[in-house]
Amino acid sequence: MFEAGKSGNPRGRPKGSYGGRIKALAALDRMLSGKRNRDVLVKALEKEFRNDPVRFFRSAIMPLLPRESKLEVDRRGRRHWR
Repeated sequence: MFEAGKSGNPRGRPKGSYGGRIKALAALDRMLSGKRNRDVLVKALEKEFRNDPVRFFRSAIMPLLPRESKLEVDRRGRRHWR
């Protein structure tokens, strides 16, 4: 069985392989490369945003952000993601 404090996969993910989040974003990027698909998505997102902006941000935007991301605003009001 499992030992406490010992990883079930001590070597981790193999180099060059990607996790599910990266694969999903890559698939979405391929889908959105067509203008028609992009237009349909934009209309749907705008509708959801108008219905409930806070829920939209929490359910659609936050899951897409990297966990380590940090938004900074400089003195001129410019936003920088890090």
